[in-house]
Amino acid sequence: MRLQQFPLLPLEETIVIADELGIKHPTDPKTGDPIVMTTDFLLTVDKGQGVFEVARTIKMKDELLKERVLEKFEIEREYWQRKDIDWVIVTEEEIPKTMARNISYIHDYFDIRDYDVFQEMCSQHIEDLSLSLMQRLLNNKNSIRIITNEFDTDTHLPFGSGVTLFYHLLAQKVIVIDMLKPPNLEQQIDIKSIDESTLKKEKYG
Repeated sequence: MRLQQFPLLPLEETIVIADELGIKHPTDPKTGDPIVMTTDFLLTVDKGQGVFEVARTIKMKDELLKERVLEKFEIEREYWQRKDIDWVIVTEEEIPKTMARNISYIHDYFDIRDYDVFQEMCSQHIEDLSLSLMQRLLNNKNSIRIITNEFDTDTHLPFGSGVTLFYHLLAQKVIVIDMLKPPNLEQQIDIKSIDESTLKKEKYG
């Protein structure tokens, strides 16, 4: 089974769906322009009877009480229905709570361009910074906080940039940790694997 976040493209399709449903399409709070919606995971599943895809969105149960959240889900549901792909909302009751919180939190870092310091940075620079941070993480007994603070100082980036990049690499599954444990930046984190090939596939355009 392979997991990846999936953008709902083309943007025009979700705009049309929102209009047909009478729902306001999500927009950029700064510009007011429509933004690309995403589903948390598009899973490619192989159960021995052929490969097929299913879409899954992770949300804490309390969030489902919010009207605006449900409106966005209606757009998402209709998008996948038109593609004949099974889509389901998964709550913390269906997966371990710690994993649900970890995935929900880290998911916010999937697109590094959402963060000011990286918005105007060229793709090669982001990739170089990512490789540099990964090298520091390997065989390092210090806490993530210490490692990323030193990274920020050495690269002359604003304080906190290294943590943002670390979470981004987790969201992209370049760095793999045990998601059943809450990541504590004040401690050394057991990194299961680092996959540079995944980083090479990521486009920062």
